[in-house]
Amino acid sequence: MNGLKSVGTLYSIQDLCEDLAKRSINKTEFLEGFQKKYSVSTSAATLSLATALNWVATSTDGLLVVTEKGKRAVLGNNRVEKLRNQLKSYILEEKPFWATRIFMGRKETLPFLSAEVEQCFEEAELMQGFDDTVTKWWDEVGSVFRNITDEKLLEIGRQGERESLKYEEKRTKVKPKWQAIDTNASGYDILSRVDEDNPTKLKIEVKASTRPYSDATIHITRNEWDVADISLTTYTFHIWLLSEQPPKLITASVDSVKKHIPMDNGCGSWESVEIPIGKII
Repeated sequence: MNGLKSVGTLYSIQDLCEDLAKRSINKTEFLEGFQKKYSVSTSAATLSLATALNWVATSTDGLLVVTEKGKRAVLGNNRVEKLRNQLKSYILEEKPFWATRIFMGRKETLPFLSAEVEQCFEEAELMQGFDDTVTKWWDEVGSVFRNITDEKLLEIGRQGERESLKYEEKRTKVKPKWQAIDTNASGYDILSRVDEDNPTKLKIEVKASTRPYSDATIHITRNEWDVADISLTTYTFHIWLLSEQPPKLITASVDSVKKHIPMDNGCGSWESVEIPIGKII
Protein backbone atom coordinates (compact mmCIF):
# COMPACT_ATOMS: atom_id res chain seq x y z
CA MET A 1 0.00 0.00 0.00
CA ASN A 2 1.29 3.45 -0.90
CA GLY A 3 0.90 5.84 1.99
CA LEU A 4 0.42 9.57 1.60
CA LYS A 5 3.59 11.00 3.10
CA SER A 6 2.94 14.66 2.36
CA VAL A 7 0.31 16.91 0.85
CA GLY A 8 3.27 18.59 -0.87
CA THR A 9 3.80 15.45 -2.95
CA LEU A 10 0.23 15.69 -4.24
CA TYR A 11 0.77 19.35 -5.14
CA SER A 12 3.98 18.40 -6.96
CA ILE A 13 2.11 15.74 -8.92
CA GLN A 14 -0.36 18.42 -9.98
CA ASP A 15 2.53 20.53 -11.23
CA LEU A 16 4.18 17.58 -12.98
CA CYS A 17 0.98 16.79 -14.87
CA GLU A 18 0.73 20.44 -15.93
CA ASP A 19 4.36 20.36 -17.09
CA LEU A 20 3.78 17.18 -19.08
CA ALA A 21 0.83 18.78 -20.85
CA LYS A 22 3.17 21.51 -22.11
CA ARG A 23 6.40 19.67 -22.88
CA SER A 24 8.07 16.28 -23.08
CA ILE A 25 10.07 15.22 -20.02
CA ASN A 26 12.48 12.30 -19.94
CA LYS A 27 12.21 10.16 -16.79
CA THR A 28 15.95 9.97 -16.13
CA GLU A 29 16.46 13.69 -16.68
CA PHE A 30 13.52 14.45 -14.40
CA LEU A 31 14.90 12.35 -11.56
CA GLU A 32 18.44 13.65 -11.94
CA GLY A 33 17.47 17.27 -12.50
CA PHE A 34 15.18 17.64 -9.48
CA GLN A 35 16.75 15.35 -6.90
CA LYS A 36 16.40 17.76 -4.02
CA LYS A 37 13.42 19.83 -5.05
CA TYR A 38 10.61 19.58 -7.57
CA SER A 39 7.84 22.07 -6.87
CA VAL A 40 7.24 21.53 -3.13
CA SER A 41 8.53 17.94 -3.00
CA THR A 42 11.35 16.00 -4.67
CA SER A 43 11.37 14.35 -8.06
CA ALA A 44 11.80 10.90 -6.52
CA ALA A 45 8.84 11.25 -4.12
CA THR A 46 6.68 12.86 -6.78
CA LEU A 47 7.30 10.22 -9.41
CA SER A 48 7.19 7.33 -6.94
CA LEU A 49 3.64 8.11 -5.80
CA ALA A 50 2.42 9.16 -9.24
CA THR A 51 3.56 5.90 -10.84
CA ALA A 52 2.42 3.72 -7.92
CA LEU A 53 -1.10 5.12 -8.32
CA ASN A 54 -0.90 4.78 -12.12
CA TRP A 55 -1.28 8.51 -12.64
CA VAL A 56 1.99 8.79 -14.57
CA ALA A 57 3.71 6.13 -16.69
CA THR A 58 6.91 5.89 -18.71
CA SER A 59 6.73 5.40 -22.48
CA THR A 60 8.96 3.02 -24.42
CA ASP A 61 11.24 5.90 -25.34
CA GLY A 62 11.70 6.95 -21.71
CA LEU A 63 9.27 9.88 -21.63
CA LEU A 64 6.86 10.51 -18.77
CA VAL A 65 3.19 10.50 -19.76
CA VAL A 66 0.01 11.24 -17.81
CA THR A 67 -2.41 8.30 -17.85
CA GLU A 68 -6.17 8.63 -18.23
CA LYS A 69 -6.51 7.89 -14.53
CA GLY A 70 -3.97 10.62 -13.83
CA LYS A 71 -5.86 13.12 -15.95
CA ARG A 72 -9.02 12.44 -13.92
CA ALA A 73 -7.10 12.65 -10.65
CA VAL A 74 -5.82 16.17 -11.33
CA LEU A 75 -9.01 17.61 -12.78
CA GLY A 76 -10.02 20.92 -11.27
CA ASN A 77 -9.91 24.67 -11.62
CA ASN A 78 -7.67 25.19 -8.61
CA ARG A 79 -5.43 23.43 -6.08
CA VAL A 80 -8.33 22.50 -3.79
CA GLU A 81 -10.47 20.90 -6.50
CA LYS A 82 -7.51 18.94 -7.82
CA LEU A 83 -6.55 17.81 -4.33
CA ARG A 84 -10.06 16.48 -3.71
CA ASN A 85 -9.93 14.45 -6.92
CA GLN A 86 -6.48 13.15 -6.04
CA LEU A 87 -7.69 12.03 -2.63
CA LYS A 88 -10.70 10.30 -4.16
CA SER A 89 -8.54 8.51 -6.71
CA TYR A 90 -6.03 7.49 -4.04
CA ILE A 91 -8.72 6.15 -1.69
CA LEU A 92 -10.51 4.16 -4.38
CA GLU A 93 -7.22 2.74 -5.67
CA GLU A 94 -5.47 1.92 -2.39
CA LYS A 95 -8.48 1.41 -0.10
CA PRO A 96 -6.57 2.34 3.08
CA PHE A 97 -7.98 0.86 6.29
CA TRP A 98 -9.42 4.20 7.44
CA ALA A 99 -11.50 4.52 4.26
CA THR A 100 -14.06 2.14 5.75
CA ARG A 101 -14.94 4.91 8.21
CA ILE A 102 -15.72 7.53 5.57
CA PHE A 103 -19.39 6.64 5.14
CA MET A 104 -19.84 7.17 8.88
CA GLY A 105 -18.90 10.84 8.61
CA ARG A 106 -16.00 13.19 9.16
CA LYS A 107 -15.96 12.99 12.94
CA GLU A 108 -15.79 9.20 12.79
CA THR A 109 -13.00 9.23 10.20
CA LEU A 110 -10.69 11.84 11.73
CA PRO A 111 -9.28 9.77 14.65
CA PHE A 112 -8.02 7.12 12.21
CA LEU A 113 -6.08 9.49 9.96
CA SER A 114 -2.35 10.00 10.23
CA ALA A 115 -1.16 13.59 10.63
CA GLU A 116 -0.05 13.59 6.98
CA VAL A 117 -3.39 12.34 5.65
CA GLU A 118 -5.32 14.70 7.93
CA GLN A 119 -3.36 17.60 6.46
CA CYS A 120 -4.36 16.45 2.97
CA PHE A 121 -8.03 16.50 4.00
CA GLU A 122 -7.65 19.89 5.68
CA GLU A 123 -6.01 21.51 2.67
CA ALA A 124 -8.65 19.96 0.40
CA GLU A 125 -11.16 21.80 2.65
CA LEU A 126 -13.05 18.57 3.31
CA MET A 127 -13.04 18.71 7.11
CA GLN A 128 -15.21 21.79 7.47
CA GLY A 129 -18.16 23.41 5.77
CA PHE A 130 -21.37 21.98 4.37
CA ASP A 131 -21.53 23.21 0.80
CA ASP A 132 -22.75 20.85 -1.91
CA THR A 133 -19.28 20.05 -3.25
CA VAL A 134 -18.06 18.95 0.20
CA THR A 135 -21.09 16.79 1.04
CA LYS A 136 -21.06 15.27 -2.46
CA TRP A 137 -17.41 14.25 -2.04
CA TRP A 138 -18.08 12.48 1.27
CA ASP A 139 -21.24 10.84 -0.04
CA GLU A 140 -19.66 9.61 -3.28
CA VAL A 141 -16.54 8.20 -1.65
CA GLY A 142 -18.44 6.84 1.34
CA SER A 143 -20.98 5.08 -0.85
CA VAL A 144 -18.24 2.85 -2.27
CA PHE A 145 -17.54 1.45 1.17
CA ARG A 146 -21.15 1.42 2.31
CA ASN A 147 -22.16 -0.69 -0.71
CA ILE A 148 -25.03 1.60 -1.56
CA THR A 149 -26.78 0.23 -4.63
CA ASP A 150 -29.26 3.04 -4.95
CA GLU A 151 -27.49 6.36 -4.49
CA LYS A 152 -30.78 8.11 -5.15
CA LEU A 153 -31.86 7.20 -1.62
CA LEU A 154 -28.88 9.06 -0.26
CA GLU A 155 -29.68 12.11 -2.39
CA ILE A 156 -33.27 12.07 -1.11
CA GLY A 157 -32.06 11.91 2.47
CA ARG A 158 -29.68 14.82 1.99
CA GLN A 159 -32.42 16.88 0.36
CA GLY A 160 -34.61 16.32 3.40
CA GLU A 161 -31.79 17.34 5.73
CA ARG A 162 -31.23 20.55 3.79
CA GLU A 163 -34.94 21.36 4.02
CA SER A 164 -34.79 20.86 7.79
CA LEU A 165 -31.70 23.05 8.11
CA LYS A 166 -33.50 25.91 6.36
CA TYR A 167 -36.69 25.33 8.34
CA GLU A 168 -34.94 25.30 11.71
CA GLU A 169 -32.87 28.40 11.01
CA LYS A 170 -36.01 30.27 10.05
CA ARG A 171 -37.94 28.91 13.06
CA THR A 172 -35.31 29.56 15.74
CA LYS A 173 -33.33 32.40 14.13
CA VAL A 174 -30.21 30.33 14.91
CA LYS A 175 -28.27 28.20 12.44
CA PRO A 176 -28.51 24.52 13.46
CA LYS A 177 -25.69 21.99 13.33
CA TRP A 178 -25.72 19.45 10.49
CA GLN A 179 -24.68 16.50 12.64
CA ALA A 180 -25.15 13.84 9.94
CA ILE A 181 -22.27 15.23 7.89
CA ASP A 182 -19.81 14.74 10.74
CA THR A 183 -21.11 11.38 12.00
CA ASN A 184 -24.02 9.05 11.36
CA ALA A 185 -23.56 7.35 14.73
CA SER A 186 -25.29 10.04 16.80
CA GLY A 187 -28.81 8.74 16.29
CA TYR A 188 -30.02 12.05 14.86
CA ASP A 189 -29.24 14.26 11.85
CA ILE A 190 -29.56 17.86 13.03
CA LEU A 191 -28.95 19.58 16.35
CA SER A 192 -31.18 22.62 16.81
CA ARG A 193 -32.89 24.29 19.80
CA VAL A 194 -36.39 24.08 21.26
CA ASP A 195 -37.36 27.55 20.03
CA GLU A 196 -36.09 31.08 19.58
CA ASP A 197 -36.30 31.85 23.29
CA ASN A 198 -35.39 28.42 24.65
CA PRO A 199 -31.77 27.34 23.94
CA THR A 200 -32.37 23.77 25.14
CA LYS A 201 -30.87 21.50 22.50
CA LEU A 202 -33.29 19.69 20.17
CA LYS A 203 -32.21 16.57 18.32
CA ILE A 204 -33.88 16.07 14.96
CA GLU A 205 -33.99 12.87 12.94
CA VAL A 206 -34.84 13.67 9.32
CA LYS A 207 -36.73 11.33 7.02
CA ALA A 208 -37.68 12.10 3.43
CA SER A 209 -39.72 10.44 0.71
CA THR A 210 -40.49 11.19 -2.92
CA ARG A 211 -43.54 8.93 -2.84
CA PRO A 212 -47.11 10.28 -2.55
CA TYR A 213 -48.35 10.62 1.01
CA SER A 214 -50.56 7.52 0.72
CA ASP A 215 -47.57 5.30 -0.17
CA ALA A 216 -44.76 7.00 1.76
CA THR A 217 -42.96 5.16 4.55
CA ILE A 218 -39.99 5.86 6.80
CA HIS A 219 -37.31 3.55 8.20
CA ILE A 220 -36.10 3.98 11.76
CA THR A 221 -32.98 2.21 12.96
CA ARG A 222 -32.46 0.80 16.42
CA ASN A 223 -29.77 3.37 17.16
CA GLU A 224 -32.02 6.26 16.15
CA TRP A 225 -34.79 4.95 18.34
CA ASP A 226 -32.56 4.32 21.34
CA VAL A 227 -31.42 7.95 21.23
CA ALA A 228 -35.00 9.18 20.70
CA ASP A 229 -36.37 7.07 23.55
CA ILE A 230 -34.02 8.55 26.14
CA SER A 231 -34.32 12.10 24.80
CA LEU A 232 -38.14 12.27 24.69
CA THR A 233 -39.11 15.98 24.61
CA THR A 234 -35.72 17.06 23.26
CA TYR A 235 -35.98 14.83 20.18
CA THR A 236 -38.31 15.08 17.22
CA PHE A 237 -38.78 13.58 13.77
CA HIS A 238 -38.94 15.70 10.62
CA ILE A 239 -40.64 13.87 7.78
CA TRP A 240 -40.48 15.57 4.39
CA LEU A 241 -42.83 14.76 1.54
CA LEU A 242 -40.66 15.83 -1.39
CA SER A 243 -43.32 14.84 -3.92
CA GLU A 244 -45.24 17.97 -2.98
CA GLN A 245 -44.24 21.46 -4.06
CA PRO A 246 -43.10 23.09 -1.97
CA PRO A 247 -41.98 20.08 0.08
CA LYS A 248 -44.33 19.39 2.96
CA LEU A 249 -43.03 18.88 6.49
CA ILE A 250 -44.65 16.53 8.97
CA THR A 251 -43.27 16.64 12.51
CA ALA A 252 -43.69 13.66 14.78
CA SER A 253 -42.98 13.40 18.50
CA VAL A 254 -41.28 10.45 20.12
CA ASP A 255 -44.60 9.41 21.70
CA SER A 256 -46.41 9.38 18.35
CA VAL A 257 -43.78 7.08 16.86
CA LYS A 258 -43.37 4.86 19.92
CA LYS A 259 -46.55 2.86 19.35
CA HIS A 260 -45.11 1.59 16.05
CA ILE A 261 -41.78 0.46 17.50
CA PRO A 262 -41.41 -3.32 17.85
CA MET A 263 -40.42 -5.10 21.04
CA ASP A 264 -37.51 -7.45 21.55
CA ASN A 265 -38.66 -10.95 22.36
CA GLY A 266 -36.69 -13.96 23.53
CA CYS A 267 -33.21 -13.89 22.09
CA GLY A 268 -34.25 -11.70 19.17
CA SER A 269 -33.78 -7.95 18.79
CA TRP A 270 -34.97 -5.64 16.04
CA GLU A 271 -32.60 -3.47 13.99
CA SER A 272 -34.87 -1.45 11.70
CA VAL A 273 -38.58 -0.80 11.33
CA GLU A 274 -40.58 0.53 8.38
CA ILE A 275 -43.58 2.70 9.27
CA PRO A 276 -46.23 4.15 6.90
CA ILE A 277 -46.26 7.91 7.35
CA GLY A 278 -50.08 7.93 7.41
CA LYS A 279 -50.08 5.79 10.55
CA ILE A 280 -47.90 8.18 12.53
CA ILE A 281 -50.10 11.28 12.42
